[in-house]
Amino acid sequence: MKHLRRLIRYSYDHRDLISSIDYNLFSPVGLLAIVPGLTVDVVGEGISTVIRAHRASHLASIRLTDWSYGIRRSDHVLAEMLIRNPQLEVFHLLTCPSKWHRSHWTVKQEQRLPPIGELVLRGDSWLCTPRTAVEFWNWSNLTHLELRNVPIVNFLQTVPPEQLKSLRTFITDSYCPKPMDQGLIATKLLYNLVNHISRLEHLAMKCRLHVCEMVPAIIKHGSNLHFLDLRDFRSPFL
Repeated sequence: MKHLRRLIRYSYDHRDLISSIDYNLFSPVGLLAIVPGLTVDVVGEGISTVIRAHRASHLASIRLTDWSYGIRRSDHVLAEMLIRNPQLEVFHLLTCPSKWHRSHWTVKQEQRLPPIGELVLRGDSWLCTPRTAVEFWNWSNLTHLELRNVPIVNFLQTVPPEQLKSLRTFITDSYCPKPMDQGLIATKLLYNLVNHISRLEHLAMKCRLHVCEMVPAIIKHGSNLHFLDLRDFRSPFL
């Protein structure tokens, strides 16, 4: 415990050196309240951890891994915590592989997320309405987007492609619950997105390669594109 107190004091005196804190280990809420630029990492269900962190207002990064939504109003708790951290730059929401997060993100009028730069979602059903996707989510600074096991049609039908034009990294397994029925729709939406992005540097996705002249649309990014993983819907994804 003495070591923990020393570390907290050291963190406060050298706050510019702090980049990541495992909140399960360093539990005092006071630390989150006084040290800006911290990262909250929660592994497992950990909803009580997030509720305790709810009062924090200086977080730069929140990463929730193997998350399970088993309590009522958890979306509201998460939304309130994100809104309270205007310096937030990174948000990862990774659900348990065997469970889905049915996110509605029902929020109060005029509430809006900070302009996150990196968003990673896994196992999220993305049930947002088009209005919530635009009025609550702030895409203005987003440069890194990863969607795994997130219905790509749901997502791209609610988030206008012009909102994502600043992306530099886009990674998706292009998940479709019914790939035979939705594969064509997903490919057209992905094609529209790729055409709206101004400068892609890292692209990994699945689509129907012969549809919509997808390859020429990607080639237009030219020398800016440093990594490309383009697969047909029938191929496995990394």
